[in-house]
Amino acid sequence: MINKVINLIKFILFSLFFLSFNAQAAGTFFIITPQTAEATFTGQYLGLTTFNGQFQDISGTIFSDPEKPNNDHVQISIQTCSVEMLDQEVPNQDLAAKVKSSSFLDCLRYPQLSFQSTATQWRQGSEIRIKGLLTLHGITREVELTTKFNKQNSLEEKTLNFQGEISLNRLDFGVGSRFSIIDDEITISFNLNAIEDTTLK
Repeated sequence: MINKVINLIKFILFSLFFLSFNAQAAGTFFIITPQTAEATFTGQYLGLTTFNGQFQDISGTIFSDPEKPNNDHVQISIQTCSVEMLDQEVPNQDLAAKVKSSSFLDCLRYPQLSFQSTATQWRQGSEIRIKGLLTLHGITREVELTTKFNKQNSLEEKTLNFQGEISLNRLDFGVGSRFSIIDDEITISFNLNAIEDTTLK
């Protein structure tokens, strides 16, 4: 009798372990690196000239579970001091320095812009709506991203591609003042190619 009970307990524990393992194995982690990701931003300079910039240092992870897509989540970190301006014709040649300075992003004090998803919702086709927490300039707010998703497989690796954009009012995050030469609304666009993390296999 005792042996039967012990064997039953072993069977239950093994079954729980097997189910847990399969639940984890169903999903895949993907890595975002500066070499595979791009984040640009656009705004108005003195209300007259459009300027474009780019963050050079982006990292993060994506978890994707095809069987339970609502469990997908995204984590992104951007180093704010990695910003560079892309337009040479902008009159203020020191605009990049101003964006990094304490009067704007204050990148030495707030070195990271981060996003942590809290919910994902698949829509028609390849479109995904992602809700999450965006932290910028020491202030965290809930935002919503609408992205396009594309999965690519090759013999060498699996990749995920996310593309989308979000418009922010910089004053909501305490960036700059109302009298800044840079307009309030900034649009951030992203193109993320995440590569499967094979170290977890």
